[in-house]
Amino acid sequence: MYIKDLQSGKVRKYGTDCHDSLRISSDGRALTYYNLQNGDGSGCGEYRFCDENGNLPCDIPFSEGYFNIGGFDEIVRCEGCKHYYLDADAGMACKYTNMSQPEDGFCNWGELKERKE
Repeated sequence: MYIKDLQSGKVRKYGTDCHDSLRISSDGRALTYYNLQNGDGSGCGEYRFCDENGNLPCDIPFSEGYFNIGGFDEIVRCEGCKHYYLDADAGMACKYTNMSQPEDGFCNWGELKERKE
């Protein structure tokens, strides 16, 4: 998800500034960007949600205003995580948490091992 500052024209990925926040309306129907430093936002301020090139939904022909705001990253199974190892007593375990592999096999840390080709 990207944020565009209409005053400066700068585009950046949401979460790269420590002042980034999202505000949910009281009825739970709207999500807006809010900058904790200057009190401005997308609701009625100078910030807008955009794509990585700074295009607003209204600038994209045939756009319905849908953007990929996450959830499409590679899911890491424990055996693909750099913290995974085999333990003689525990079986499959995570070096970082010193815990057994969860039943579903998905790692909570998701830090991929470096691929050696």
